[in-house]
Amino acid sequence: MRRTIALLGPVLLLALGTGCSLVDGWGQGSRKTAPAPATPALTADAQAALDHLSLLDRLARAAPAEQAEIAGEAKRTATLSPTFTNQLRYALVLGLPGHAGSDPVAARAALGVLLARPEDLLPAELALAYVTLQDVNARLALLSENERLVAEAGRGDKERQNLNRRLQTAATENAQLKQELDAALAKLEAVADLERSLAERQAQPKGSPP
Repeated sequence: MRRTIALLGPVLLLALGTGCSLVDGWGQGSRKTAPAPATPALTADAQAALDHLSLLDRLARAAPAEQAEIAGEAKRTATLSPTFTNQLRYALVLGLPGHAGSDPVAARAALGVLLARPEDLLPAELALAYVTLQDVNARLALLSENERLVAEAGRGDKERQNLNRRLQTAATENAQLKQELDAALAKLEAVADLERSLAERQAQPKGSPP
């Protein structure tokens, strides 16, 4: 279930790297008089990536009932407030496997629409969209291959069934033909016996007992 989240982890690290640039000036000046540096605030880019990944992590860990609530809320938010961020969040939910609301086909379509306008997404969001789309495409390719193999196996079973039916029909026809042949041979044997009997009678001298 966490395969997609594992793929998205490096994206978060890249986004956080942007926020880390805020601490470049730390450590300069007197160490004795400088106060302890505060934790730097995340950039909007890093915060967006963190929010998306946090939602996906919660979705992956949740029980089925909570998963349905999370997916439903993401859908409602994307419908009522169709910002690019909300639409991306719902597309990521659709693309995450392992829950009832997962729909890789719909996820691929939604991500395709978003990636058609990359300028409307933050860099980290754009990376999330690309990574998720690659994962979705890979899973759909596997599903397609599996369906093809199942269909071929089904055709093979059908062909074997048809062959068995033809063999059974042929066996029945052969048995019937054998019976008819046996009956015809019996008739021919009877006719031959009759002809031999007549020939023997005709060969006897006249006046002699039969």
